[in-house]
Amino acid sequence: MSKNNLYKFFPLYLMMLVPVPGRFVYGFTIILEFLLLITVGILMNYLTIKLNFGQMRSVVILMTLISFTIFFRQIIVMLCPEVALVLGFIFYFPTTSVLLIGIIFGQNNLTLLQSLRKNLIECSLFAIFGFIFFLFRDIAGWGTFTFFGEGHKIREFLILNTNGVGIFTFFASIPGSLILGGIFIFLMILLRERIQIFKNMEAQNDLR
Repeated sequence: MSKNNLYKFFPLYLMMLVPVPGRFVYGFTIILEFLLLITVGILMNYLTIKLNFGQMRSVVILMTLISFTIFFRQIIVMLCPEVALVLGFIFYFPTTSVLLIGIIFGQNNLTLLQSLRKNLIECSLFAIFGFIFFLFRDIAGWGTFTFFGEGHKIREFLILNTNGVGIFTFFASIPGSLILGGIFIFLMILLRERIQIFKNMEAQNDLR
């Protein structure tokens, strides 16, 4: 992930991942919603440009994203009411995040396929980080793996003995998620700098 992408997705981390409870099923739901919103937003942006909506384009896209968020939430209510109840207003955080990072409105010069490919690849990297982030918080904090189960309920799979989890329960909290994300970003920046150093050394060797 490039330096610009790290800065672009850091607000996403703060808005989407930190407030969400440290269970994988909750994180999976929010990240899935985010990816679907990106796809719907790009498709609507392309459609409104082709139909020449003019100044109304932004309003139409915004209303579409809000409507899709409500529709997605209702699907989760039917699948697992507990997830919908716990997440509550957090369902609307991905909508705000999509608009803030400017993915939808910032690349009107690209074709539909180019825009989908470029943005979904970048957002997929963020999604992978999010899945790992919530998986670690679920296992380390609670000793479980949670996902949608039968009977419209959350199913818990016991991974670790809860008595042995110990201090790692801190990472299941909001302060713990902030620290965990900070550690990850620090490691990503450090890794990127190391890779850049090696590239510079190889370039100098080639010049010799």
